[in-house]
Amino acid sequence: MIRLKPQMRNLKETVLGAVNTVIMKAVDKNIEISADMKDCMTKHDFRWTQEAVINVLDNAVKYSMPGSRIEIHLNQLTSYVMLEISDQGIGISSKEKNKIFQRFYRGEQAKEMERDGAGVGLYLARQILEQQGGTICVKEQSCKTGSCFCMMLPLCH
Repeated sequence: MIRLKPQMRNLKETVLGAVNTVIMKAVDKNIEISADMKDCMTKHDFRWTQEAVINVLDNAVKYSMPGSRIEIHLNQLTSYVMLEISDQGIGISSKEKNKIFQRFYRGEQAKEMERDGAGVGLYLARQILEQQGGTICVKEQSCKTGSCFCMMLPLCH
């Protein structure tokens, strides 16, 4: 299903393309998207990696309240590029954090709040990133509501 064609590209451009895809949904809900991104050259499939980011951003908009904020941070580490997307939405219970990347899984709160969805977006995002040597996870939020997704791709030297 997924045929990747990785090329050396700026991940910042890929993420900006994803933001442009979901921005109108965010505007319609009065959700602010802020981005702190540095240029990060890495080998990745532009189209599929953008799809993975869109899936995470789309969920952030879908499960956040009007008037809230989504923050995007893109940083280059020693051997990885790290993309963090945090929102002020409904969050994910600790018992569901290991299940959300499974195919067709939808969290209980997500099902109650939003009828649309088949539970394949985060599964697909995980597949896309892992096939490129990367990872995706949900970070613990100590004092904030919402979710923080951390997506990583290897840095090519």
